[in-house]
Amino acid sequence: MVVGGTGFIGRALTRMLVARGHDVRVLSRGPSSVFDDIAEHVEVVPLALTDAAGLRATMAGIGTVFNLARTTDTSWADALANDVGTTLRIAEAALDAKVRRLIYTGTIASYDLSDPAMVITESTGFGDLAQRNVYARSKAECELRLLDLHRSRGLPLVIARPGIALGIGGPLQNWGIGRWRGAGAVRLWGDGHNKLPFVLVDDVSDGLIRIMCAKDAIGSSFNLVGDPMLSARDYLTAMQSRLGLRLAVTGGSLRELWLEGGAKYMVKRYLLGRTDAIWLSCNDCLSRGHLARFDNSRPKTVLGWAPEADRDRFLDAAIGQADPLA
Repeated sequence: MVVGGTGFIGRALTRMLVARGHDVRVLSRGPSSVFDDIAEHVEVVPLALTDAAGLRATMAGIGTVFNLARTTDTSWADALANDVGTTLRIAEAALDAKVRRLIYTGTIASYDLSDPAMVITESTGFGDLAQRNVYARSKAECELRLLDLHRSRGLPLVIARPGIALGIGGPLQNWGIGRWRGAGAVRLWGDGHNKLPFVLVDDVSDGLIRIMCAKDAIGSSFNLVGDPMLSARDYLTAMQSRLGLRLAVTGGSLRELWLEGGAKYMVKRYLLGRTDAIWLSCNDCLSRGHLARFDNSRPKTVLGWAPEADRDRFLDAAIGQADPLA
């Protein structure tokens, strides 16, 4: 079963599961029409994720649950109620339904990526999250709560953290690169010259399926990040040359972004009385530039995962198969 199966990664994963001979139950309130061409192998269940009893019933007889659900909360209180709360409901339902494996999709954004000398592996901790952005902090909190259920109640958990996913049906204007102003202008996170942790969405899907099948994966985590090939500027240059586009590309100072955040914090906290306002740390702002590097040897060794390593083939899939209107 794929929770969040009509999202970007969810659609690719569902299609790859079907292509490899699996029937799939998709839990989503998105449009079921995206699977019309494979409808005989995909059952879309439009269930609210607040329905604990419905979750348990929907998981009956299911072997593996992929949790790709995410929320767009802007406050920590909302994230605890919505993102963390939903993640725990799905986990409790999986325990009650006795599924064999729950694969939770976290994010590499939970890591502190501010240090260019740092090499990130699955054993790297997230560090202090109190002054991190809500999304990064919430996904990390979900992981911590799920790991506690794994240790205390035997939740058959595996965690996957995809990199910046590109490819079929995904947006060309990816916000992992910078702040877009419409489709034709982008301000990069930093100078845009460091190699980014890109990965093709089909490689993420392949990695998730390999996690489903790996014998000794339970209790482990895998960073599904491709080989370092392209900077933000490399990607945008290729996008322009391959599609004949003209983009206004500018670099941005991440330290200035941090100072701007401080000014906004002062207004929210002291003029508007927002006691929940947080001035995000400088490292949080620097992390948007993905300055640290990833060692992706673990999924390659343990799972036999082989993300696309040829630059031209990668760009063919990342740009040629993306959705220019997404």
